[in-house]
Amino acid sequence: MHHHRFKDYTSAKEMFHLAKITLGNEWPRIGLHRHDFAEFFWIDGGKGAHLVNGENRPLYTGDVVLIRPEDVHGFKTADKCELAIVNFAFPAETLGFLKDRYFRGNPGFWGGDGSLPLQLALNSHQYSWLEKRVYRLTRGPRTLFETERFLLSFLEMLSWNSVGEIPQWLHRACDLIYQPKHFVHGTSELASLSGMTPEHVSRMLKKHFGQTPTEIVNTARLEYAASKLLMSNESVLDICLECGFRSLSHFYKLFHTRYALSPQQYRTHHQSVLGSKLTLSEDQGQEITP
Repeated sequence: MHHHRFKDYTSAKEMFHLAKITLGNEWPRIGLHRHDFAEFFWIDGGKGAHLVNGENRPLYTGDVVLIRPEDVHGFKTADKCELAIVNFAFPAETLGFLKDRYFRGNPGFWGGDGSLPLQLALNSHQYSWLEKRVYRLTRGPRTLFETERFLLSFLEMLSWNSVGEIPQWLHRACDLIYQPKHFVHGTSELASLSGMTPEHVSRMLKKHFGQTPTEIVNTARLEYAASKLLMSNESVLDICLECGFRSLSHFYKLFHTRYALSPQQYRTHHQSVLGSKLTLSEDQGQEITP
C-alpha cells in the first residue's frame, strides 16, 4: 500500500496542496493509500465510489469528505462515468492546532474517532462558496496564514443549515436587512425585501435558519448598535432610536441577552482596553414616544 507524504507534494514553504484529478475510462481508479497529512476533497462532477477503511461509499457531485491522517482510502468511477475530485491537503499538525485552539471538547471535530470519515452533501450556496474560495487559493500564496484562514472559513461554511435549498430571495432579503435603512423598519421590511408574504417568510426562516423574522431583524439591529457603541460617541438613547427600537428598556434587555452587558457597560469595557473610559448617563427604562 502506498504511503503519501506531504513533503512529496509541496515545497518547503508551501503549507497546503490543491489539485484536481478526473478519473475515467483510461484512469478508472486510485488504489488504496494512507498518508501523513489531513485533507478534504469534494466531487466536482460525475459519480463513483469511495473505498475507505474497508467500506464502499457512493460519491456524487457536491459531496465533500473530511479525511483524517489515519484513514485508508481510494477511489473508483461508476460504470461509463467520470469522477472529478478536487483535493485540499495540509499538515496533520495544522489540523491538531485547529482542534486544540478552536474545537477543544468537540469530539466530532473533523469526523472525530468515527470508523468512517465525515461525508456531507453541499447545497448550491455552499458549493458556490467553495468554488469561489478555491479559485482565490489558486492565485495566492500557500502560506500557513492562508491555510488556517481558509480552513476556518470552510468549517464555518459547513455549519450552514443545509435542509433543502435555501431560496435566493431569502438569502437576498436576509443580507439586505442588515443595512440600517432596512432594519429600522422592522419585520415588515424583511417581507417587502423578499417580495413574499410575511407568513411565507416566517415559515421559510424557521425552516432554513431556525429563527423568526423578529429574531433576524433584532440581530441586525443589535450588531449595528454594538458597532456604533464602539466606533462613535453617540448616546445610548440616540443609538437605540437609530436602530428602530421604540422602548429603551426593551433595547437594554435584548442587548444584555446577546452580549451579557448593558450597552453602556459594553462601551466602557471595550474603551477601557484603550485606557479611556467615558462616563455617559444611562437612561434605562425610558419609553420613547413618536
